[in-house]
Amino acid sequence: MTQAAAPPKKPMSPRSLIGWVLLAAVLVFVTVYAVIPGWDILVAVMPTVIVQGLILGFVIAIIALGYTMVYGVLQLINFAH
Repeated sequence: MTQAAAPPKKPMSPRSLIGWVLLAAVLVFVTVYAVIPGWDILVAVMPTVIVQGLILGFVIAIIALGYTMVYGVLQLINFAH
């Protein structure tokens, strides 16, 4: 008897990936909420930390994009890639 090959798995959709990431974030937050006695300070500071991290990430991405564009226009090899 020969067995039929299993159908290929479909890749995870971006929507379900975002759902899993949000679920993990909620679980981490609930765990931290239960463990850390000063959770009210964490809740007050966390949005600021997230916004500052996103801003810093965007600034770094813009700088990297600028370097990439300059090296692309000059047709030089960027060894950082």
